Amino acid sequence: MNTKIKGVFFDCWDTLISFHLKNNAWNWQTLKDHAINREEINWDDVNAFCDDFYHKYYIAHLDFEVKVEQVLNLFCLYFGIQLDCPLSTCVHEILTHLDPKPVEGIDEFLTYLDEEKIPYACLSNTIYTEEDTRALIEKLVSGNHHFQFVLASGDVAVKKPNPVFFQTGVKMAKLDIKDCIYIGDKLLQDTYGSYRAGFGASIFLDWKNEVEKQSKYMTSIDKDINFPHVRVESYQELKERILNDEL
Repeated sequence: MNTKIKGVFFDCWDTLISFHLKNNAWNWQTLKDHAINREEINWDDVNAFCDDFYHKYYIAHLDFEVKVEQVLNLFCLYFGIQLDCPLSTCVHEILTHLDPKPVEGIDEFLTYLDEEKIPYACLSNTIYTEEDTRALIEKLVSGNHHFQFVLASGDVAVKKPNPVFFQTGVKMAKLDIKDCIYIGDKLLQDTYGSYRAGFGASIFLDWKNEVEKQSKYMTSIDKDINFPHVRVESYQELKERILNDEL
């Protein structure tokens, strides 16, 4: 990438903020909390159904996204769960059962982008709301930094690695995708997807050292792992690569 970077786009989970749980039942706990007939429900069955649903949904690598409200509605109808509140209340409480942390080095990297006056935004695969996702980012990462926007796949029906999702975000920023980079921790969804979308550079932020595992998985689903991309193990390494024009 020989031209100056005009924009940086980030994945959210395990790129800006790392995924940690407070509660293993986080995906359905809010339904139990608000169920007026909770004693009638077999919550072990709800847990098994939930795990199976999400496992099948995520390994399908669909180009399209649903909203979590639809999923919770399915659970309620399937198990006859009656709530003491609107379903939207349960939706907004889900992420309170997580305990995310900032990814190491993100504050310093955003400071660098601010100093260089390079705009940045978040394009996230998530069935959860943009509002709640943005609130976590602002609480844990933003501080004195300013993300232009957060685009949640659940709000636009398409998801990574679908190129349309990436391209939509860049259009929102009114930038040329060839002048921008995308950073994410998933080789398939983030790096391969952003490469296909046309980014000037696709960055695999492999701070968890999963390159072998993720490469094997891509090979198992017949995806070419030899596409142009840049693997780095930290934000400091990425900054050095940018300064040395090695993207």
